Amino acid sequence: MKNRLLLSLTTVFLLACSTEVEENKYESKVLLQAVTENTLGDKINFPDSNATITSAIRVIPSGESTGIHMHEAIPVVYMIEGEITINHETDSGLVTTVVKKGESFVGATNNWHDTKVTSESDAVAYVVFIGAKDLKNSINRIEKKSSK
Repeated sequence: MKNRLLLSLTTVFLLACSTEVEENKYESKVLLQAVTENTLGDKINFPDSNATITSAIRVIPSGESTGIHMHEAIPVVYMIEGEITINHETDSGLVTTVVKKGESFVGATNNWHDTKVTSESDAVAYVVFIGAKDLKNSINRIEKKSSK
């Protein structure tokens, strides 16, 4: 009986020692601090009342795009994986922003843009929308045209 118990304990100990420990891929760090402008350099204007916050993980497959859309609520984004290229339509012409893994940004509001994954891997982003109850997080260009 003692031999079986000793053999069992030895086996458990060896298995525990032989398993690989997964390293933590993330570190604690401030992603954005006191940002006052979005990706186009516009001042951020937060609504006075009816505030709402929505958060999501957004995965876009490699090579795909979101389609042309805009945000009424302020998007705050942290890229977990991959790389995206955002093409903003402005009065001055097309403005392109590239965002890579580990970077953060405050997206533009009320501006038509398209986001395309430009990395070989899928793009994974943590998105927080800061807005008001009457503001939409995202509006597709097709949706906007059909609502007129």
